[in-house]
Amino acid sequence: MCSLRPFYCCTPFSLLFNPMMQLAFHTYIFIFLTLLLICLFRNSSSSTNTTIFSPTMYKVLLRQGITGGFAGPVSTQVVDIEGDQSGATIMNATLKPKSRNDYHTMSGASSFDEVVPLLMNLKEILSTLPTEEPVGSEDIYGQNISISFFTDDFQWSNGGPEGCSADGKSSVQATEADKAKFKQLVEMIRNAGTQYATAAQQ
Repeated sequence: MCSLRPFYCCTPFSLLFNPMMQLAFHTYIFIFLTLLLICLFRNSSSSTNTTIFSPTMYKVLLRQGITGGFAGPVSTQVVDIEGDQSGATIMNATLKPKSRNDYHTMSGASSFDEVVPLLMNLKEILSTLPTEEPVGSEDIYGQNISISFFTDDFQWSNGGPEGCSADGKSSVQATEADKAKFKQLVEMIRNAGTQYATAAQQ
């Protein structure tokens, strides 16, 4: 018996009975399982978002410059995001200085998964925001900007196709909270245009 004890104490098998080694082993297992669950949750969330919101087509259009007088409004920036479940094309155009119709235009593309968060936010927030009445009567958000968002089952647009009257009056008005939400969406769309539209069109 005594001659076997030194050999047993030095074998890897004996380490399993060491309290410190058992604690370290359990800690490693816990960390591994935690990281595995985090990865599974992230993949599941992405898949769930795509499943919940899966339009066959969508279009987002932001125009800055919707209020004008006799000569009509001049758009100083346009961001256009359009696509389907295979992906989206994105265009970001800004008016060149001292010009009324010459634009610096950038274009790009993104996957459907990349634009889903933006589309979901647009649908959720815009569904709670008012539009002017009648159409094009007034810029009720006071930012000289219009957002148009169209999908299979949702349509929202402010400002009217030809912009807004400079001295018109809408029977519906936006609250300060509405204006803050609208401004938030404007920044989100602009960021998407800046992020994905990177190649200059000739």
